[in-house]
Amino acid sequence: MRGDVRAGVVDVHAHWLPRELLSLPPGFPLGGMSDRDGELYLGDRPLFFAGTAMTDIDVVIADTVEGPLPGEPDRQPGGDHDRRGLGRPGPASEASASEVSPHPPQQRCAMSETNDFTALVIGGSVGGLAAAHELRDVGAGVAVYERSAGQTSARGAGIVMQPEVDALLNRLGRPASSVSVELHERQQLDARGRTARHGAPQLMTAWDTLYRALREPLSGVCYRLDSTLRRVQVSGHDITAEFSDGYTARGNFLVGADGIGSATRMLLDSVSRPEYAGYVAWRGLEPESALPSELLDLLAGRFTFFTSSGMQMLCYLVPGADGEREEGSRRVNWVWYVNVAEPDLPRLLTSRSGKHFAHFLPPGELLPETVEQVARQAEVSLPPPFAELVHLSDVFMQPVFDLAPGRMVADHAALIGDAAGTVRPHTASGTSKAFGDAAGLAAALRGWTPTRPLPASELEHWELRRLDRFLTLSEAGFDLAVRSTLGAQRGSRFFGSD
Repeated sequence: MRGDVRAGVVDVHAHWLPRELLSLPPGFPLGGMSDRDGELYLGDRPLFFAGTAMTDIDVVIADTVEGPLPGEPDRQPGGDHDRRGLGRPGPASEASASEVSPHPPQQRCAMSETNDFTALVIGGSVGGLAAAHELRDVGAGVAVYERSAGQTSARGAGIVMQPEVDALLNRLGRPASSVSVELHERQQLDARGRTARHGAPQLMTAWDTLYRALREPLSGVCYRLDSTLRRVQVSGHDITAEFSDGYTARGNFLVGADGIGSATRMLLDSVSRPEYAGYVAWRGLEPESALPSELLDLLAGRFTFFTSSGMQMLCYLVPGADGEREEGSRRVNWVWYVNVAEPDLPRLLTSRSGKHFAHFLPPGELLPETVEQVARQAEVSLPPPFAELVHLSDVFMQPVFDLAPGRMVADHAALIGDAAGTVRPHTASGTSKAFGDAAGLAAALRGWTPTRPLPASELEHWELRRLDRFLTLSEAGFDLAVRSTLGAQRGSRFFGSD
């Protein structure tokens, strides 16, 4: 790949790896997985039970921002979503690049001069918060910029507790057990609702519970909402981020942790785009107190599954809306993966107000006819307990996408989590991958100051290790989807136009 220098702008793609090296063709040989007495493992982590994948979307359900639907062109340059890339300004623009607009009084970021360097974290979800903690631990001053304007506490998704998350929580003095619901068994439902059970202790948490556990210790860190990244420039040892409202911030290193719809990635790599995987996740998150006692007795304390051609459903309990773990105050989290043809996505991603969403349709936004269609399909396709659960829920939806990374670091910027690349949800590793990315990146930057060159060797080593981890998870997730006949051209399809 070659560099392209035009008008003082350096094309960072000259340093990125060929995407074909990281693409996963159908039938790609699976590595790192093993079968132990009927259960499938990725390394030491169980993935498979009684003929069905241990699946979950443990990535943040945070992208409630409207955007282009799959197959539609992106917005044209010049608007709020102008994507002109990471560049080094020429002499004519040097002065303007160093001017940083002030925060409004309530949002002023005061960086200590005692910090080794200043990091701008783009994305204020749990991956971005993990990056903020890790970077502070190596001496960085940190500011976090989140594109959502509303209350983040309204987002909800189940998360399978993994070692990377557990490790950071322990360092913060908040053990995983304090923010999780403990499960004791996994159970498989058949079409009539009969069960087969297997002992398997596991901890489950929720996105909002984990968010609070990470956010509260950062109360003194600048956290700016309604901040959509528009442009990034590098000048010497400074990197300047410009946002769509005209606000600019300057630091020494930028971390893109802004999810699958990452503006940071689009600035660094305008070629890589998420590709629809051929199926969606219908979801629900309901108070356990709202469910019939017979249904709750079946689900409480268990990780419950059902699989059929072209679909899979799973369910487990998570902490309550305020982190409650006591019986009667928890929530029931469920995910129903279903094959859906891509031409049907625009209709399913259209909200009651007529807005079109790209990656996530929030609760309460499904069109009435879609609600009816979901209820009908659940009635004919799911075991009676799961059909009842869907009927009692405020359903929301997230399509499943694939995104292979090119490279995770370029100049004074790096990508972590889903901003770097997405893995299928079936390994329950989306959140833990972001946490691992953040911890490794901070370790690579430990001891660095802006008066010295970037630690290129350490960053390259971090990148190669995390890309290798990504490939392992991608292979496992792809294989688990195939086993469940999920994805384009596999299994039955549902939710077509009536």
